[in-house]
Amino acid sequence: MPRNDPPDAILDAMHRAVRAGDLAALAPLCDALETALDESPGRAVPDGLRARAERNLACLDAAARGLRAARRRVEEVTAAARGLDTYDAGGRRRPIRPEGTVLHRRA
Repeated sequence: MPRNDPPDAILDAMHRAVRAGDLAALAPLCDALETALDESPGRAVPDGLRARAERNLACLDAAARGLRAARRRVEEVTAAARGLDTYDAGGRRRPIRPEGTVLHRRA
């Protein structure tokens, strides 16, 4: 049965924020979680909190992998817009550059 103490609720809010892509919401939630944990009796971390924290860590890892993949893809597209290099039959590099092509952003 889920517990309703503040650390559990904060970890759940963090999970929702990560799943929604609202990474800006994490900083205040981290501060709130730290405060709630400091005010909790005892220093042992209950299994329910540990499971929620591990779930959040897995989501954050996935989000970071997605951001890295998106950044790599943007870099690839940007590099392709500048042109590319090919090689002729003699092994000499031959650049292919766009002529007057403008890359437009879509909304």
